[in-house]
Amino acid sequence: MAEISYRAADDCALHATVIGEGRALVLMHAGGPDHKSMLPLAERLAGRRMVILPDLRGYGRSVCRDPARHTWAQYTKDVIWLLDHIGLPHAVLAGAGLGSTITLRTAAAHPDRVGAAVLIGVEDIEDDEAKEAEIRFLDAFAARVAADGIEAGWEPIRADFPPVVGAMVRDAIPRSDPASIVAAAAIGHDRSFRSISELARITTPTPIFPGTDPRHPTALAEEAADTLPNGQLAMVPIGNDLQTAEDLACAVAPAIVEFLRSPVRAGGRSSDWSRPGSAEVTVDEHEPGPHASSSPAGLDEFVRRPRPAMPVLLHPDAWRQRRITSPAGVEPSCSRYGTRGWQS
Repeated sequence: MAEISYRAADDCALHATVIGEGRALVLMHAGGPDHKSMLPLAERLAGRRMVILPDLRGYGRSVCRDPARHTWAQYTKDVIWLLDHIGLPHAVLAGAGLGSTITLRTAAAHPDRVGAAVLIGVEDIEDDEAKEAEIRFLDAFAARVAADGIEAGWEPIRADFPPVVGAMVRDAIPRSDPASIVAAAAIGHDRSFRSISELARITTPTPIFPGTDPRHPTALAEEAADTLPNGQLAMVPIGNDLQTAEDLACAVAPAIVEFLRSPVRAGGRSSDWSRPGSAEVTVDEHEPGPHASSSPAGLDEFVRRPRPAMPVLLHPDAWRQRRITSPAGVEPSCSRYGTRGWQS
């Protein structure tokens, strides 16, 4: 396990943890917790991946107390600066909640840097009326935190979220900077997307694990899967049966591993999927590794020889209408989640 620190475009000090070896996957936490909430999932992916777990701006070690610096454009820049700092031309991005929105924004703005996207609980994309309600919600949250602390900020709303969210938030509170949590709530004043139709331009292969609460609605995940040209809905909802970060990892890891191993068709568009000719590779085989010359000290052991960049689209028949079995590297204790697959 390696710890890295870097300066973002605005000179904010940001931090990340790196585990595992192989091609890069950036795994981003939800709003409220920090990178440790994703460690159990990272450990299940690290057998085949170099998993990079940032503390997103305002959370954990990445202190940022200026509300003006909490925007979707800034969060997207932070991801690109992280990739550049490590020397990665290209990576899979994955995220929960806030992290899933950052994943989508980065895939939209920098399609050449994102080989695939994994969304765990997609945040709502609001109309104007709902956006005003979100602003009031987050402003009230920030006021409670400023007055009485992070625990008080979450207390009246925790029951509205799945138990796993509450567990992750409680665990992260001792490592959180209250002023940064207050500032991070200013993201409510920015818009990630104006409508779900904007997702249609993101052609990255994208599995979606649906949320089940009002801020991560199931219907939104279903609509996103229909709108994204290469989106696919996972049959693993983030619901009340998930109590801990370990539960979440057990639930989603088998499907993510299966996705990363699934065949893709290089050099074509969705209209070409049924045509013979272009060779199939897996998501793992497609992705280029980091450039050794630009990797920071302490990460040399993780660096892999780069491969040429290659456009890729998921071959839908390869992972539609199938059931997932627990792959190698996933513990038997997770097997209760191992028979869930993808919705056709």
